[in-house]
Amino acid sequence: MTGRRPRGRRPGTPDTRAEILDAALALFAERGFERATVREIARRADVDPAMVHHYFGTKDELLAAAIDLPMDPRQVTDLVQDGTLEEAEALLRTMLDLWAVPRVRRTMQALMRVGLSNEQAGEAVRELFAEQIARRIADAIGGPDAALRAGLVASQVVGLAYLRFVVRFAPVSDADRDVLVAAVAPTIHRYLSGDLGAPPPRGGGDGRHR
Repeated sequence: MTGRRPRGRRPGTPDTRAEILDAALALFAERGFERATVREIARRADVDPAMVHHYFGTKDELLAAAIDLPMDPRQVTDLVQDGTLEEAEALLRTMLDLWAVPRVRRTMQALMRVGLSNEQAGEAVRELFAEQIARRIADAIGGPDAALRAGLVASQVVGLAYLRFVVRFAPVSDADRDVLVAAVAPTIHRYLSGDLGAPPPRGGGDGRHR
């Protein structure tokens, strides 16, 4: 009698849950939530579809588990206290390093794509950037325009990370991290503590002399 390996998908292991999550994140990022099926996720994780339901129940519950971010926003926001250029550099460097971690990158790729069409994921994106990051930065820098400043910082950092890690826009994705930090940090510094500028003049016309 030979010890032949049984046919079919492999049984569950202690790592099965994490492997299903990784497969789900990859497919949500590639295909979007609606188009990614439980069967495809199971195939990518090399498990029976029943294992997906065993660990997560429905696909919506799988999404909720998959977008539980493996990062603490305080890793980013605690760096901002005085609004200095050095803090702006540290903030940007830390954020780029976080997004470079494969698990974080896959999560953010999935969130950005799925959030456009799925209310639950969209709310997770808003919660992360509006509540967890922007609000903490606003609390740290204070002042009457703190919310605007924090929002501008978040838009700059997230926009850069989006182009580098999600869209993979070649000039940005190929650039050395320290080059990006040196180029973008002064703008973040101005958002944190510099002069945001006067509002544009009111009235018609294009500002050119006739």
